Amino acid sequence: MTWEGLWDLDQYEIGFGNSPIVACGMSAPEGWGRWTCESEVKLSIPRSDLGRYDVAVIIELMPHIHSSKLKSQHVEISHMGVPVAKWELSDTWYRLRGFTIKKEFLLGRSQIDLNMTLPNAESPKELGVNDDERKLGIAIYRVWIASIPHESDLSVRINELGSRFVGVESRKTWDRKHLEGFWSRFAAGPKVLDIGFSSYGDARVVPILPGSIGVDIDYPGYDGRHLPFDDGSQDAVYSSHCLEHIADPLGIIQDWYRVTRIGGHIIIAVPSRDLYERRRRPPSLWNQEHLRMYSCASLLAEIESALEPNSFKVRYLSENDEMFDYSRSPEAPPYGNYEITVVIEKIATPEWRLID
Repeated sequence: MTWEGLWDLDQYEIGFGNSPIVACGMSAPEGWGRWTCESEVKLSIPRSDLGRYDVAVIIELMPHIHSSKLKSQHVEISHMGVPVAKWELSDTWYRLRGFTIKKEFLLGRSQIDLNMTLPNAESPKELGVNDDERKLGIAIYRVWIASIPHESDLSVRINELGSRFVGVESRKTWDRKHLEGFWSRFAAGPKVLDIGFSSYGDARVVPILPGSIGVDIDYPGYDGRHLPFDDGSQDAVYSSHCLEHIADPLGIIQDWYRVTRIGGHIIIAVPSRDLYERRRRPPSLWNQEHLRMYSCASLLAEIESALEPNSFKVRYLSENDEMFDYSRSPEAPPYGNYEITVVIEKIATPEWRLID
Protein backbone atom coordinates (compact mmCIF):
# COMPACT_ATOMS: atom_id res chain seq x y z
CA MET A 1 0.00 0.00 0.00
CA THR A 2 1.32 3.44 -0.93
CA TRP A 3 0.07 6.53 0.82
CA GLU A 4 1.51 9.72 -0.57
CA GLY A 5 4.04 11.39 1.74
CA LEU A 6 4.18 8.56 4.32
CA TRP A 7 6.88 5.96 4.78
CA ASP A 8 7.79 3.21 7.25
CA LEU A 9 4.09 2.38 7.20
CA ASP A 10 2.98 -0.33 9.66
CA GLN A 11 -0.50 -1.81 9.46
CA TYR A 12 -2.26 -3.55 12.34
CA GLU A 13 -5.54 -5.41 11.97
CA ILE A 14 -6.90 -4.98 15.45
CA GLY A 15 -9.61 -7.58 14.98
CA PHE A 16 -7.22 -10.51 14.89
CA GLY A 17 -5.32 -12.31 17.64
CA ASN A 18 -1.87 -11.75 16.13
CA SER A 19 -2.07 -7.96 16.44
CA PRO A 20 0.72 -6.54 18.64
CA ILE A 21 -1.62 -3.77 19.83
CA VAL A 22 -2.49 -4.08 23.52
CA ALA A 23 -6.04 -2.84 24.06
CA CYS A 24 -7.88 -2.24 27.32
CA GLY A 25 -11.60 -1.53 27.36
CA MET A 26 -12.33 -3.27 24.07
CA SER A 27 -14.31 -6.33 23.06
CA ALA A 28 -12.91 -9.55 21.71
CA PRO A 29 -12.56 -9.66 17.90
CA GLU A 30 -15.95 -9.78 16.17
CA GLY A 31 -16.80 -9.30 12.53
CA TRP A 32 -14.60 -6.52 11.21
CA GLY A 33 -12.59 -5.35 14.19
CA ARG A 34 -13.23 -4.80 17.90
CA TRP A 35 -15.66 -2.51 19.70
CA THR A 36 -14.74 -0.15 22.47
CA CYS A 37 -17.02 -1.28 25.31
CA GLU A 38 -16.08 1.17 28.06
CA SER A 39 -16.02 4.96 28.30
CA GLU A 40 -12.23 4.93 28.79
CA VAL A 41 -10.05 2.91 26.41
CA LYS A 42 -6.28 2.47 26.18
CA LEU A 43 -4.31 1.38 23.12
CA SER A 44 -0.58 0.63 23.25
CA ILE A 45 1.03 0.39 19.81
CA PRO A 46 4.67 -0.72 19.40
CA ARG A 47 7.03 1.24 17.18
CA SER A 48 10.83 0.96 16.92
CA ASP A 49 11.90 4.38 15.62
CA LEU A 50 10.01 6.70 17.95
CA GLY A 51 11.56 10.09 18.55
CA ARG A 52 13.28 10.36 15.17
CA TYR A 53 10.32 11.74 13.23
CA ASP A 54 6.82 13.02 13.73
CA VAL A 55 4.41 10.10 13.54
CA ALA A 56 1.03 9.81 11.84
CA VAL A 57 -1.63 7.57 13.39
CA ILE A 58 -4.51 6.56 11.11
CA ILE A 59 -7.46 4.60 12.46
CA GLU A 60 -10.18 2.88 10.43
CA LEU A 61 -13.33 3.07 12.54
CA MET A 62 -17.11 3.19 12.64
CA PRO A 63 -19.23 4.73 15.41
CA HIS A 64 -22.06 3.08 17.29
CA ILE A 65 -24.96 5.41 16.57
CA HIS A 66 -28.75 5.31 16.37
CA SER A 67 -30.72 7.30 13.79
CA SER A 68 -32.86 9.11 16.37
CA LYS A 69 -31.49 8.40 19.86
CA LEU A 70 -27.73 8.73 19.33
CA LYS A 71 -26.85 10.66 16.17
CA SER A 72 -23.10 10.96 16.72
CA GLN A 73 -20.28 9.55 18.80
CA HIS A 74 -17.87 11.91 20.55
CA VAL A 75 -14.25 10.73 20.80
CA GLU A 76 -11.28 12.43 22.45
CA ILE A 77 -7.76 10.99 22.20
CA SER A 78 -4.59 11.92 24.07
CA HIS A 79 -1.02 10.65 24.16
CA MET A 80 0.87 10.98 27.45
CA GLY A 81 -1.70 13.52 28.61
CA VAL A 82 -1.39 15.64 25.45
CA PRO A 83 -4.63 15.96 23.44
CA VAL A 84 -4.10 14.80 19.84
CA ALA A 85 -7.62 14.42 18.40
CA LYS A 86 -11.25 15.33 19.05
CA TRP A 87 -13.85 13.81 16.73
CA GLU A 88 -17.61 13.88 16.31
CA LEU A 89 -18.48 10.75 14.33
CA SER A 90 -21.78 10.31 12.50
CA ASP A 91 -20.99 8.01 9.57
CA THR A 92 -22.62 4.60 9.27
CA TRP A 93 -19.61 3.07 7.52
CA TYR A 94 -15.93 2.70 8.30
CA ARG A 95 -13.98 5.91 7.71
CA LEU A 96 -10.33 6.79 8.18
CA ARG A 97 -9.46 9.30 10.89
CA GLY A 98 -5.98 10.50 11.68
CA PHE A 99 -3.73 12.73 13.73
CA THR A 100 -0.01 13.38 14.19
CA ILE A 101 2.20 13.18 17.25
CA LYS A 102 5.29 15.37 17.43
CA LYS A 103 8.58 13.52 17.77
CA GLU A 104 9.49 15.34 21.00
CA PHE A 105 6.59 13.56 22.74
CA LEU A 106 7.92 10.18 21.61
CA LEU A 107 11.60 10.40 22.64
CA GLY A 108 12.83 7.39 24.62
CA ARG A 109 9.63 5.41 24.08
CA SER A 110 9.10 2.05 22.38
CA GLN A 111 5.34 2.34 22.03
CA ILE A 112 2.59 4.86 21.43
CA ASP A 113 0.13 4.97 24.32
CA LEU A 114 -3.27 6.35 23.37
CA ASN A 115 -6.00 7.18 25.87
CA MET A 116 -9.43 7.32 24.28
CA THR A 117 -12.46 8.88 25.99
CA LEU A 118 -16.00 8.20 24.71
CA PRO A 119 -18.30 10.22 26.97
CA ASN A 120 -21.62 9.52 25.21
CA ALA A 121 -21.15 5.80 24.51
CA GLU A 122 -24.39 3.92 25.11
CA SER A 123 -25.28 0.26 25.10
CA PRO A 124 -27.59 -1.23 22.45
CA LYS A 125 -29.88 -2.19 25.34
CA GLU A 126 -30.14 1.43 26.50
CA LEU A 127 -30.99 2.46 22.94
CA GLY A 128 -33.63 -0.25 22.62
CA VAL A 129 -31.80 -2.10 19.84
CA ASN A 130 -31.11 -5.45 21.54
CA ASP A 131 -30.06 -6.91 24.90
CA ASP A 132 -26.33 -6.07 24.59
CA GLU A 133 -25.39 -4.15 27.75
CA ARG A 134 -21.89 -3.09 26.68
CA LYS A 135 -21.26 0.64 26.24
CA LEU A 136 -20.30 0.50 22.59
CA GLY A 137 -18.49 3.55 21.25
CA ILE A 138 -16.56 2.80 18.07
CA ALA A 139 -15.54 -0.29 16.11
CA ILE A 140 -11.87 -0.23 15.11
CA TYR A 141 -10.76 -2.41 12.22
CA ARG A 142 -7.24 -1.29 11.33
CA VAL A 143 -4.58 1.06 12.62
CA TRP A 144 -1.68 2.44 10.62
CA ILE A 145 1.47 4.06 12.03
CA ALA A 146 3.79 5.96 9.69
CA SER A 147 6.76 8.26 9.90
CA ILE A 148 6.56 11.76 8.46
CA PRO A 149 10.20 12.40 7.52
CA HIS A 150 9.98 16.02 6.41
CA GLU A 151 7.96 19.19 6.79
CA SER A 152 4.93 19.20 4.50
CA ASP A 153 1.19 19.74 4.45
CA LEU A 154 0.72 16.06 5.30
CA SER A 155 -0.45 16.77 8.85
CA VAL A 156 -3.22 18.95 7.43
CA ARG A 157 -4.29 16.23 5.00
CA ILE A 158 -4.31 13.61 7.76
CA ASN A 159 -6.45 15.83 9.96
CA GLU A 160 -8.93 16.14 7.07
CA LEU A 161 -9.57 12.39 6.99
CA GLY A 162 -13.17 11.43 7.62
CA SER A 163 -14.31 15.03 7.75
CA ARG A 164 -15.91 15.42 4.31
CA PHE A 165 -19.50 14.18 4.26
CA VAL A 166 -19.82 13.22 0.60
CA GLY A 167 -22.35 10.77 -0.88
CA VAL A 168 -22.89 7.51 0.96
CA GLU A 169 -21.00 5.35 -1.58
CA SER A 170 -18.24 7.91 -2.14
CA ARG A 171 -17.64 8.06 1.63
CA LYS A 172 -16.47 4.44 1.62
CA THR A 173 -13.34 5.30 -0.38
CA TRP A 174 -12.93 9.09 -0.11
CA ASP A 175 -10.37 8.95 2.70
CA ARG A 176 -8.18 6.32 1.08
CA LYS A 177 -8.24 8.21 -2.22
CA HIS A 178 -7.32 11.36 -0.29
CA LEU A 179 -4.24 9.71 1.22
CA GLU A 180 -3.23 7.89 -1.97
CA GLY A 181 -3.22 11.15 -3.94
CA PHE A 182 -6.10 10.03 -6.18
CA TRP A 183 -7.94 13.34 -5.95
CA SER A 184 -4.84 15.47 -6.46
CA ARG A 185 -3.94 13.37 -9.51
CA PHE A 186 -7.30 13.03 -11.25
CA ALA A 187 -9.35 15.97 -9.95
CA ALA A 188 -6.68 18.64 -9.93
CA GLY A 189 -7.83 22.14 -10.75
CA PRO A 190 -10.57 24.40 -9.41
CA LYS A 191 -13.36 23.33 -11.78
CA VAL A 192 -14.78 19.93 -10.84
CA LEU A 193 -18.36 18.74 -11.35
CA ASP A 194 -19.96 16.10 -9.10
CA ILE A 195 -22.90 14.65 -11.03
CA GLY A 196 -25.80 13.32 -8.96
CA PHE A 197 -23.99 14.07 -5.71
CA SER A 198 -27.02 14.28 -3.38
CA SER A 199 -29.27 11.65 -4.90
CA TYR A 200 -29.88 9.99 -1.52
CA GLY A 201 -31.58 13.11 -0.18
CA ASP A 202 -29.32 13.72 2.83
CA ALA A 203 -29.04 17.49 3.33
CA ARG A 204 -25.62 17.05 4.94
CA VAL A 205 -24.06 15.68 1.74
CA VAL A 206 -21.57 17.97 0.00
CA PRO A 207 -19.86 17.68 -3.43
CA ILE A 208 -16.83 15.47 -3.68
CA LEU A 209 -14.13 18.15 -3.15
CA PRO A 210 -13.97 21.65 -1.69
CA GLY A 211 -14.92 24.12 -4.41
CA SER A 212 -16.50 21.51 -6.67
CA ILE A 213 -20.00 22.01 -8.04
CA GLY A 214 -22.70 19.48 -7.22
CA VAL A 215 -25.08 18.90 -10.11
CA ASP A 216 -28.45 17.23 -9.57
CA ILE A 217 -31.49 17.17 -11.81
CA ASP A 218 -32.68 20.44 -10.23
CA TYR A 219 -29.45 22.31 -11.02
CA PRO A 220 -30.28 25.57 -12.85
CA GLY A 221 -30.22 25.04 -16.63
CA TYR A 222 -29.72 21.26 -16.41
CA ASP A 223 -32.24 19.06 -18.23
CA GLY A 224 -30.74 15.74 -17.17
CA ARG A 225 -28.94 15.31 -20.49
CA HIS A 226 -26.94 18.44 -21.34
CA LEU A 227 -24.81 20.11 -18.69
CA PRO A 228 -25.12 23.92 -18.63
CA PHE A 229 -21.35 24.38 -18.96
CA ASP A 230 -19.20 25.38 -21.92
CA ASP A 231 -17.17 22.92 -23.98
CA GLY A 232 -13.81 22.14 -22.37
CA SER A 233 -14.56 24.28 -19.34
CA GLN A 234 -14.06 21.69 -16.57
CA ASP A 235 -10.93 20.15 -15.07
CA ALA A 236 -12.77 16.99 -14.05
CA VAL A 237 -16.20 15.37 -14.01
CA TYR A 238 -17.01 12.94 -11.19
CA SER A 239 -20.05 10.68 -11.02
CA SER A 240 -20.69 8.01 -8.38
CA HIS A 241 -23.45 5.40 -8.66
CA CYS A 242 -25.34 7.49 -11.18
CA LEU A 243 -24.66 6.05 -14.65
CA GLU A 244 -26.59 2.82 -13.97
CA HIS A 245 -29.76 4.94 -13.50
CA ILE A 246 -29.50 6.75 -16.85
CA ALA A 247 -31.49 5.62 -19.91
CA ASP A 248 -29.02 7.09 -22.43
CA PRO A 249 -25.56 6.36 -20.97
CA LEU A 250 -23.69 6.96 -24.23
CA GLY A 251 -25.18 10.43 -24.62
CA ILE A 252 -24.40 11.27 -21.00
CA ILE A 253 -20.79 10.12 -21.29
CA GLN A 254 -20.43 12.19 -24.45
CA ASP A 255 -21.70 15.27 -22.64
CA TRP A 256 -19.35 14.71 -19.70
CA TYR A 257 -16.56 14.43 -22.25
CA ARG A 258 -17.71 17.61 -24.00
CA VAL A 259 -17.38 19.82 -20.91
CA THR A 260 -14.01 18.33 -19.86
CA ARG A 261 -10.86 20.11 -20.96
CA ILE A 262 -8.01 18.42 -22.84
CA GLY A 263 -5.89 16.78 -20.14
CA GLY A 264 -8.83 16.68 -17.73
CA HIS A 265 -10.39 13.52 -16.33
CA ILE A 266 -13.77 11.82 -16.15
CA ILE A 267 -14.16 9.68 -13.01
CA ILE A 268 -17.00 7.15 -13.10
CA ALA A 269 -17.96 4.84 -10.23
CA VAL A 270 -20.70 2.22 -10.58
CA PRO A 271 -21.79 -0.79 -8.52
CA SER A 272 -20.15 -4.02 -9.62
CA ARG A 273 -22.53 -6.55 -11.12
CA ASP A 274 -20.59 -9.41 -9.56
CA LEU A 275 -20.45 -7.90 -6.07
CA TYR A 276 -23.49 -5.65 -5.59
CA GLU A 277 -26.01 -7.36 -7.84
CA ARG A 278 -24.64 -10.93 -7.84
CA ARG A 279 -26.81 -11.76 -10.82
CA ARG A 280 -26.22 -11.57 -14.57
CA ARG A 281 -29.02 -9.24 -15.68
CA PRO A 282 -31.70 -6.85 -14.39
CA PRO A 283 -33.85 -6.40 -12.48
CA SER A 284 -31.77 -5.51 -9.46
CA LEU A 285 -32.92 -6.97 -6.16
CA TRP A 286 -31.54 -3.99 -4.23
CA ASN A 287 -32.37 -0.98 -6.38
CA GLN A 288 -35.26 -1.14 -8.82
CA GLU A 289 -34.02 2.05 -10.52
CA HIS A 290 -30.87 0.34 -11.84
CA LEU A 291 -31.31 0.02 -15.61
CA ARG A 292 -28.02 -1.81 -16.26
CA MET A 293 -25.47 -3.94 -14.44
CA TYR A 294 -21.76 -3.32 -14.93
CA SER A 295 -18.63 -5.41 -15.03
CA CYS A 296 -15.27 -3.81 -15.70
CA ALA A 297 -15.50 -5.01 -19.29
CA SER A 298 -19.02 -3.72 -19.93
CA LEU A 299 -18.24 -0.32 -18.41
CA LEU A 300 -15.19 0.08 -20.63
CA ALA A 301 -17.20 -1.14 -23.63
CA GLU A 302 -19.82 1.51 -22.97
CA ILE A 303 -17.17 4.23 -22.81
CA GLU A 304 -15.58 2.95 -26.03
CA SER A 305 -18.98 2.99 -27.75
CA ALA A 306 -19.61 6.57 -26.64
CA LEU A 307 -16.26 8.12 -27.56
CA GLU A 308 -13.99 8.14 -30.59
CA PRO A 309 -10.81 6.03 -30.45
CA ASN A 310 -7.75 8.06 -29.44
CA SER A 311 -9.93 10.82 -28.00
CA PHE A 312 -9.38 9.45 -24.48
CA LYS A 313 -7.13 7.07 -22.55
CA VAL A 314 -7.92 4.88 -19.54
CA ARG A 315 -5.72 6.02 -16.65
CA TYR A 316 -7.21 4.03 -13.76
CA LEU A 317 -9.44 0.99 -13.34
CA SER A 318 -10.29 -0.73 -10.05
CA GLU A 319 -12.89 -3.18 -8.74
CA ASN A 320 -12.98 -2.62 -4.99
CA ASP A 321 -14.07 -5.56 -2.82
CA GLU A 322 -12.47 -4.39 0.42
CA MET A 323 -14.44 -5.65 3.44
CA PHE A 324 -16.89 -7.32 1.06
CA ASP A 325 -18.66 -10.26 2.69
CA TYR A 326 -18.45 -13.11 0.19
CA SER A 327 -20.24 -15.45 2.61
CA ARG A 328 -23.60 -13.74 2.06
CA SER A 329 -25.91 -15.40 -0.44
CA PRO A 330 -27.17 -13.47 -3.49
CA GLU A 331 -30.55 -13.29 -1.76
CA ALA A 332 -29.09 -11.22 1.11
CA PRO A 333 -28.13 -7.53 0.78
CA PRO A 334 -24.44 -7.01 -0.02
CA TYR A 335 -22.06 -5.77 2.66
CA GLY A 336 -18.75 -4.03 2.07
CA ASN A 337 -17.24 -2.28 -0.92
CA TYR A 338 -18.64 -3.31 -4.30
CA GLU A 339 -17.58 -0.54 -6.62
CA ILE A 340 -15.94 -0.31 -10.03
CA THR A 341 -14.06 2.94 -10.64
CA VAL A 342 -12.64 4.01 -13.97
CA VAL A 343 -10.80 7.22 -14.84
CA ILE A 344 -10.34 8.36 -18.42
CA GLU A 345 -8.27 11.31 -19.56
CA LYS A 346 -9.50 13.47 -22.42
CA ILE A 347 -6.70 13.83 -24.97
CA ALA A 348 -6.32 15.83 -28.14
CA THR A 349 -7.59 13.64 -30.98
CA PRO A 350 -4.96 13.22 -33.73
CA GLU A 351 -5.79 14.13 -37.30
CA TRP A 352 -5.44 10.51 -38.43
CA ARG A 353 -8.03 7.81 -37.71
CA LEU A 354 -7.83 4.06 -37.21
CA ILE A 355 -7.35 2.09 -40.43
CA ASP A 356 -10.31 -0.11 -41.35
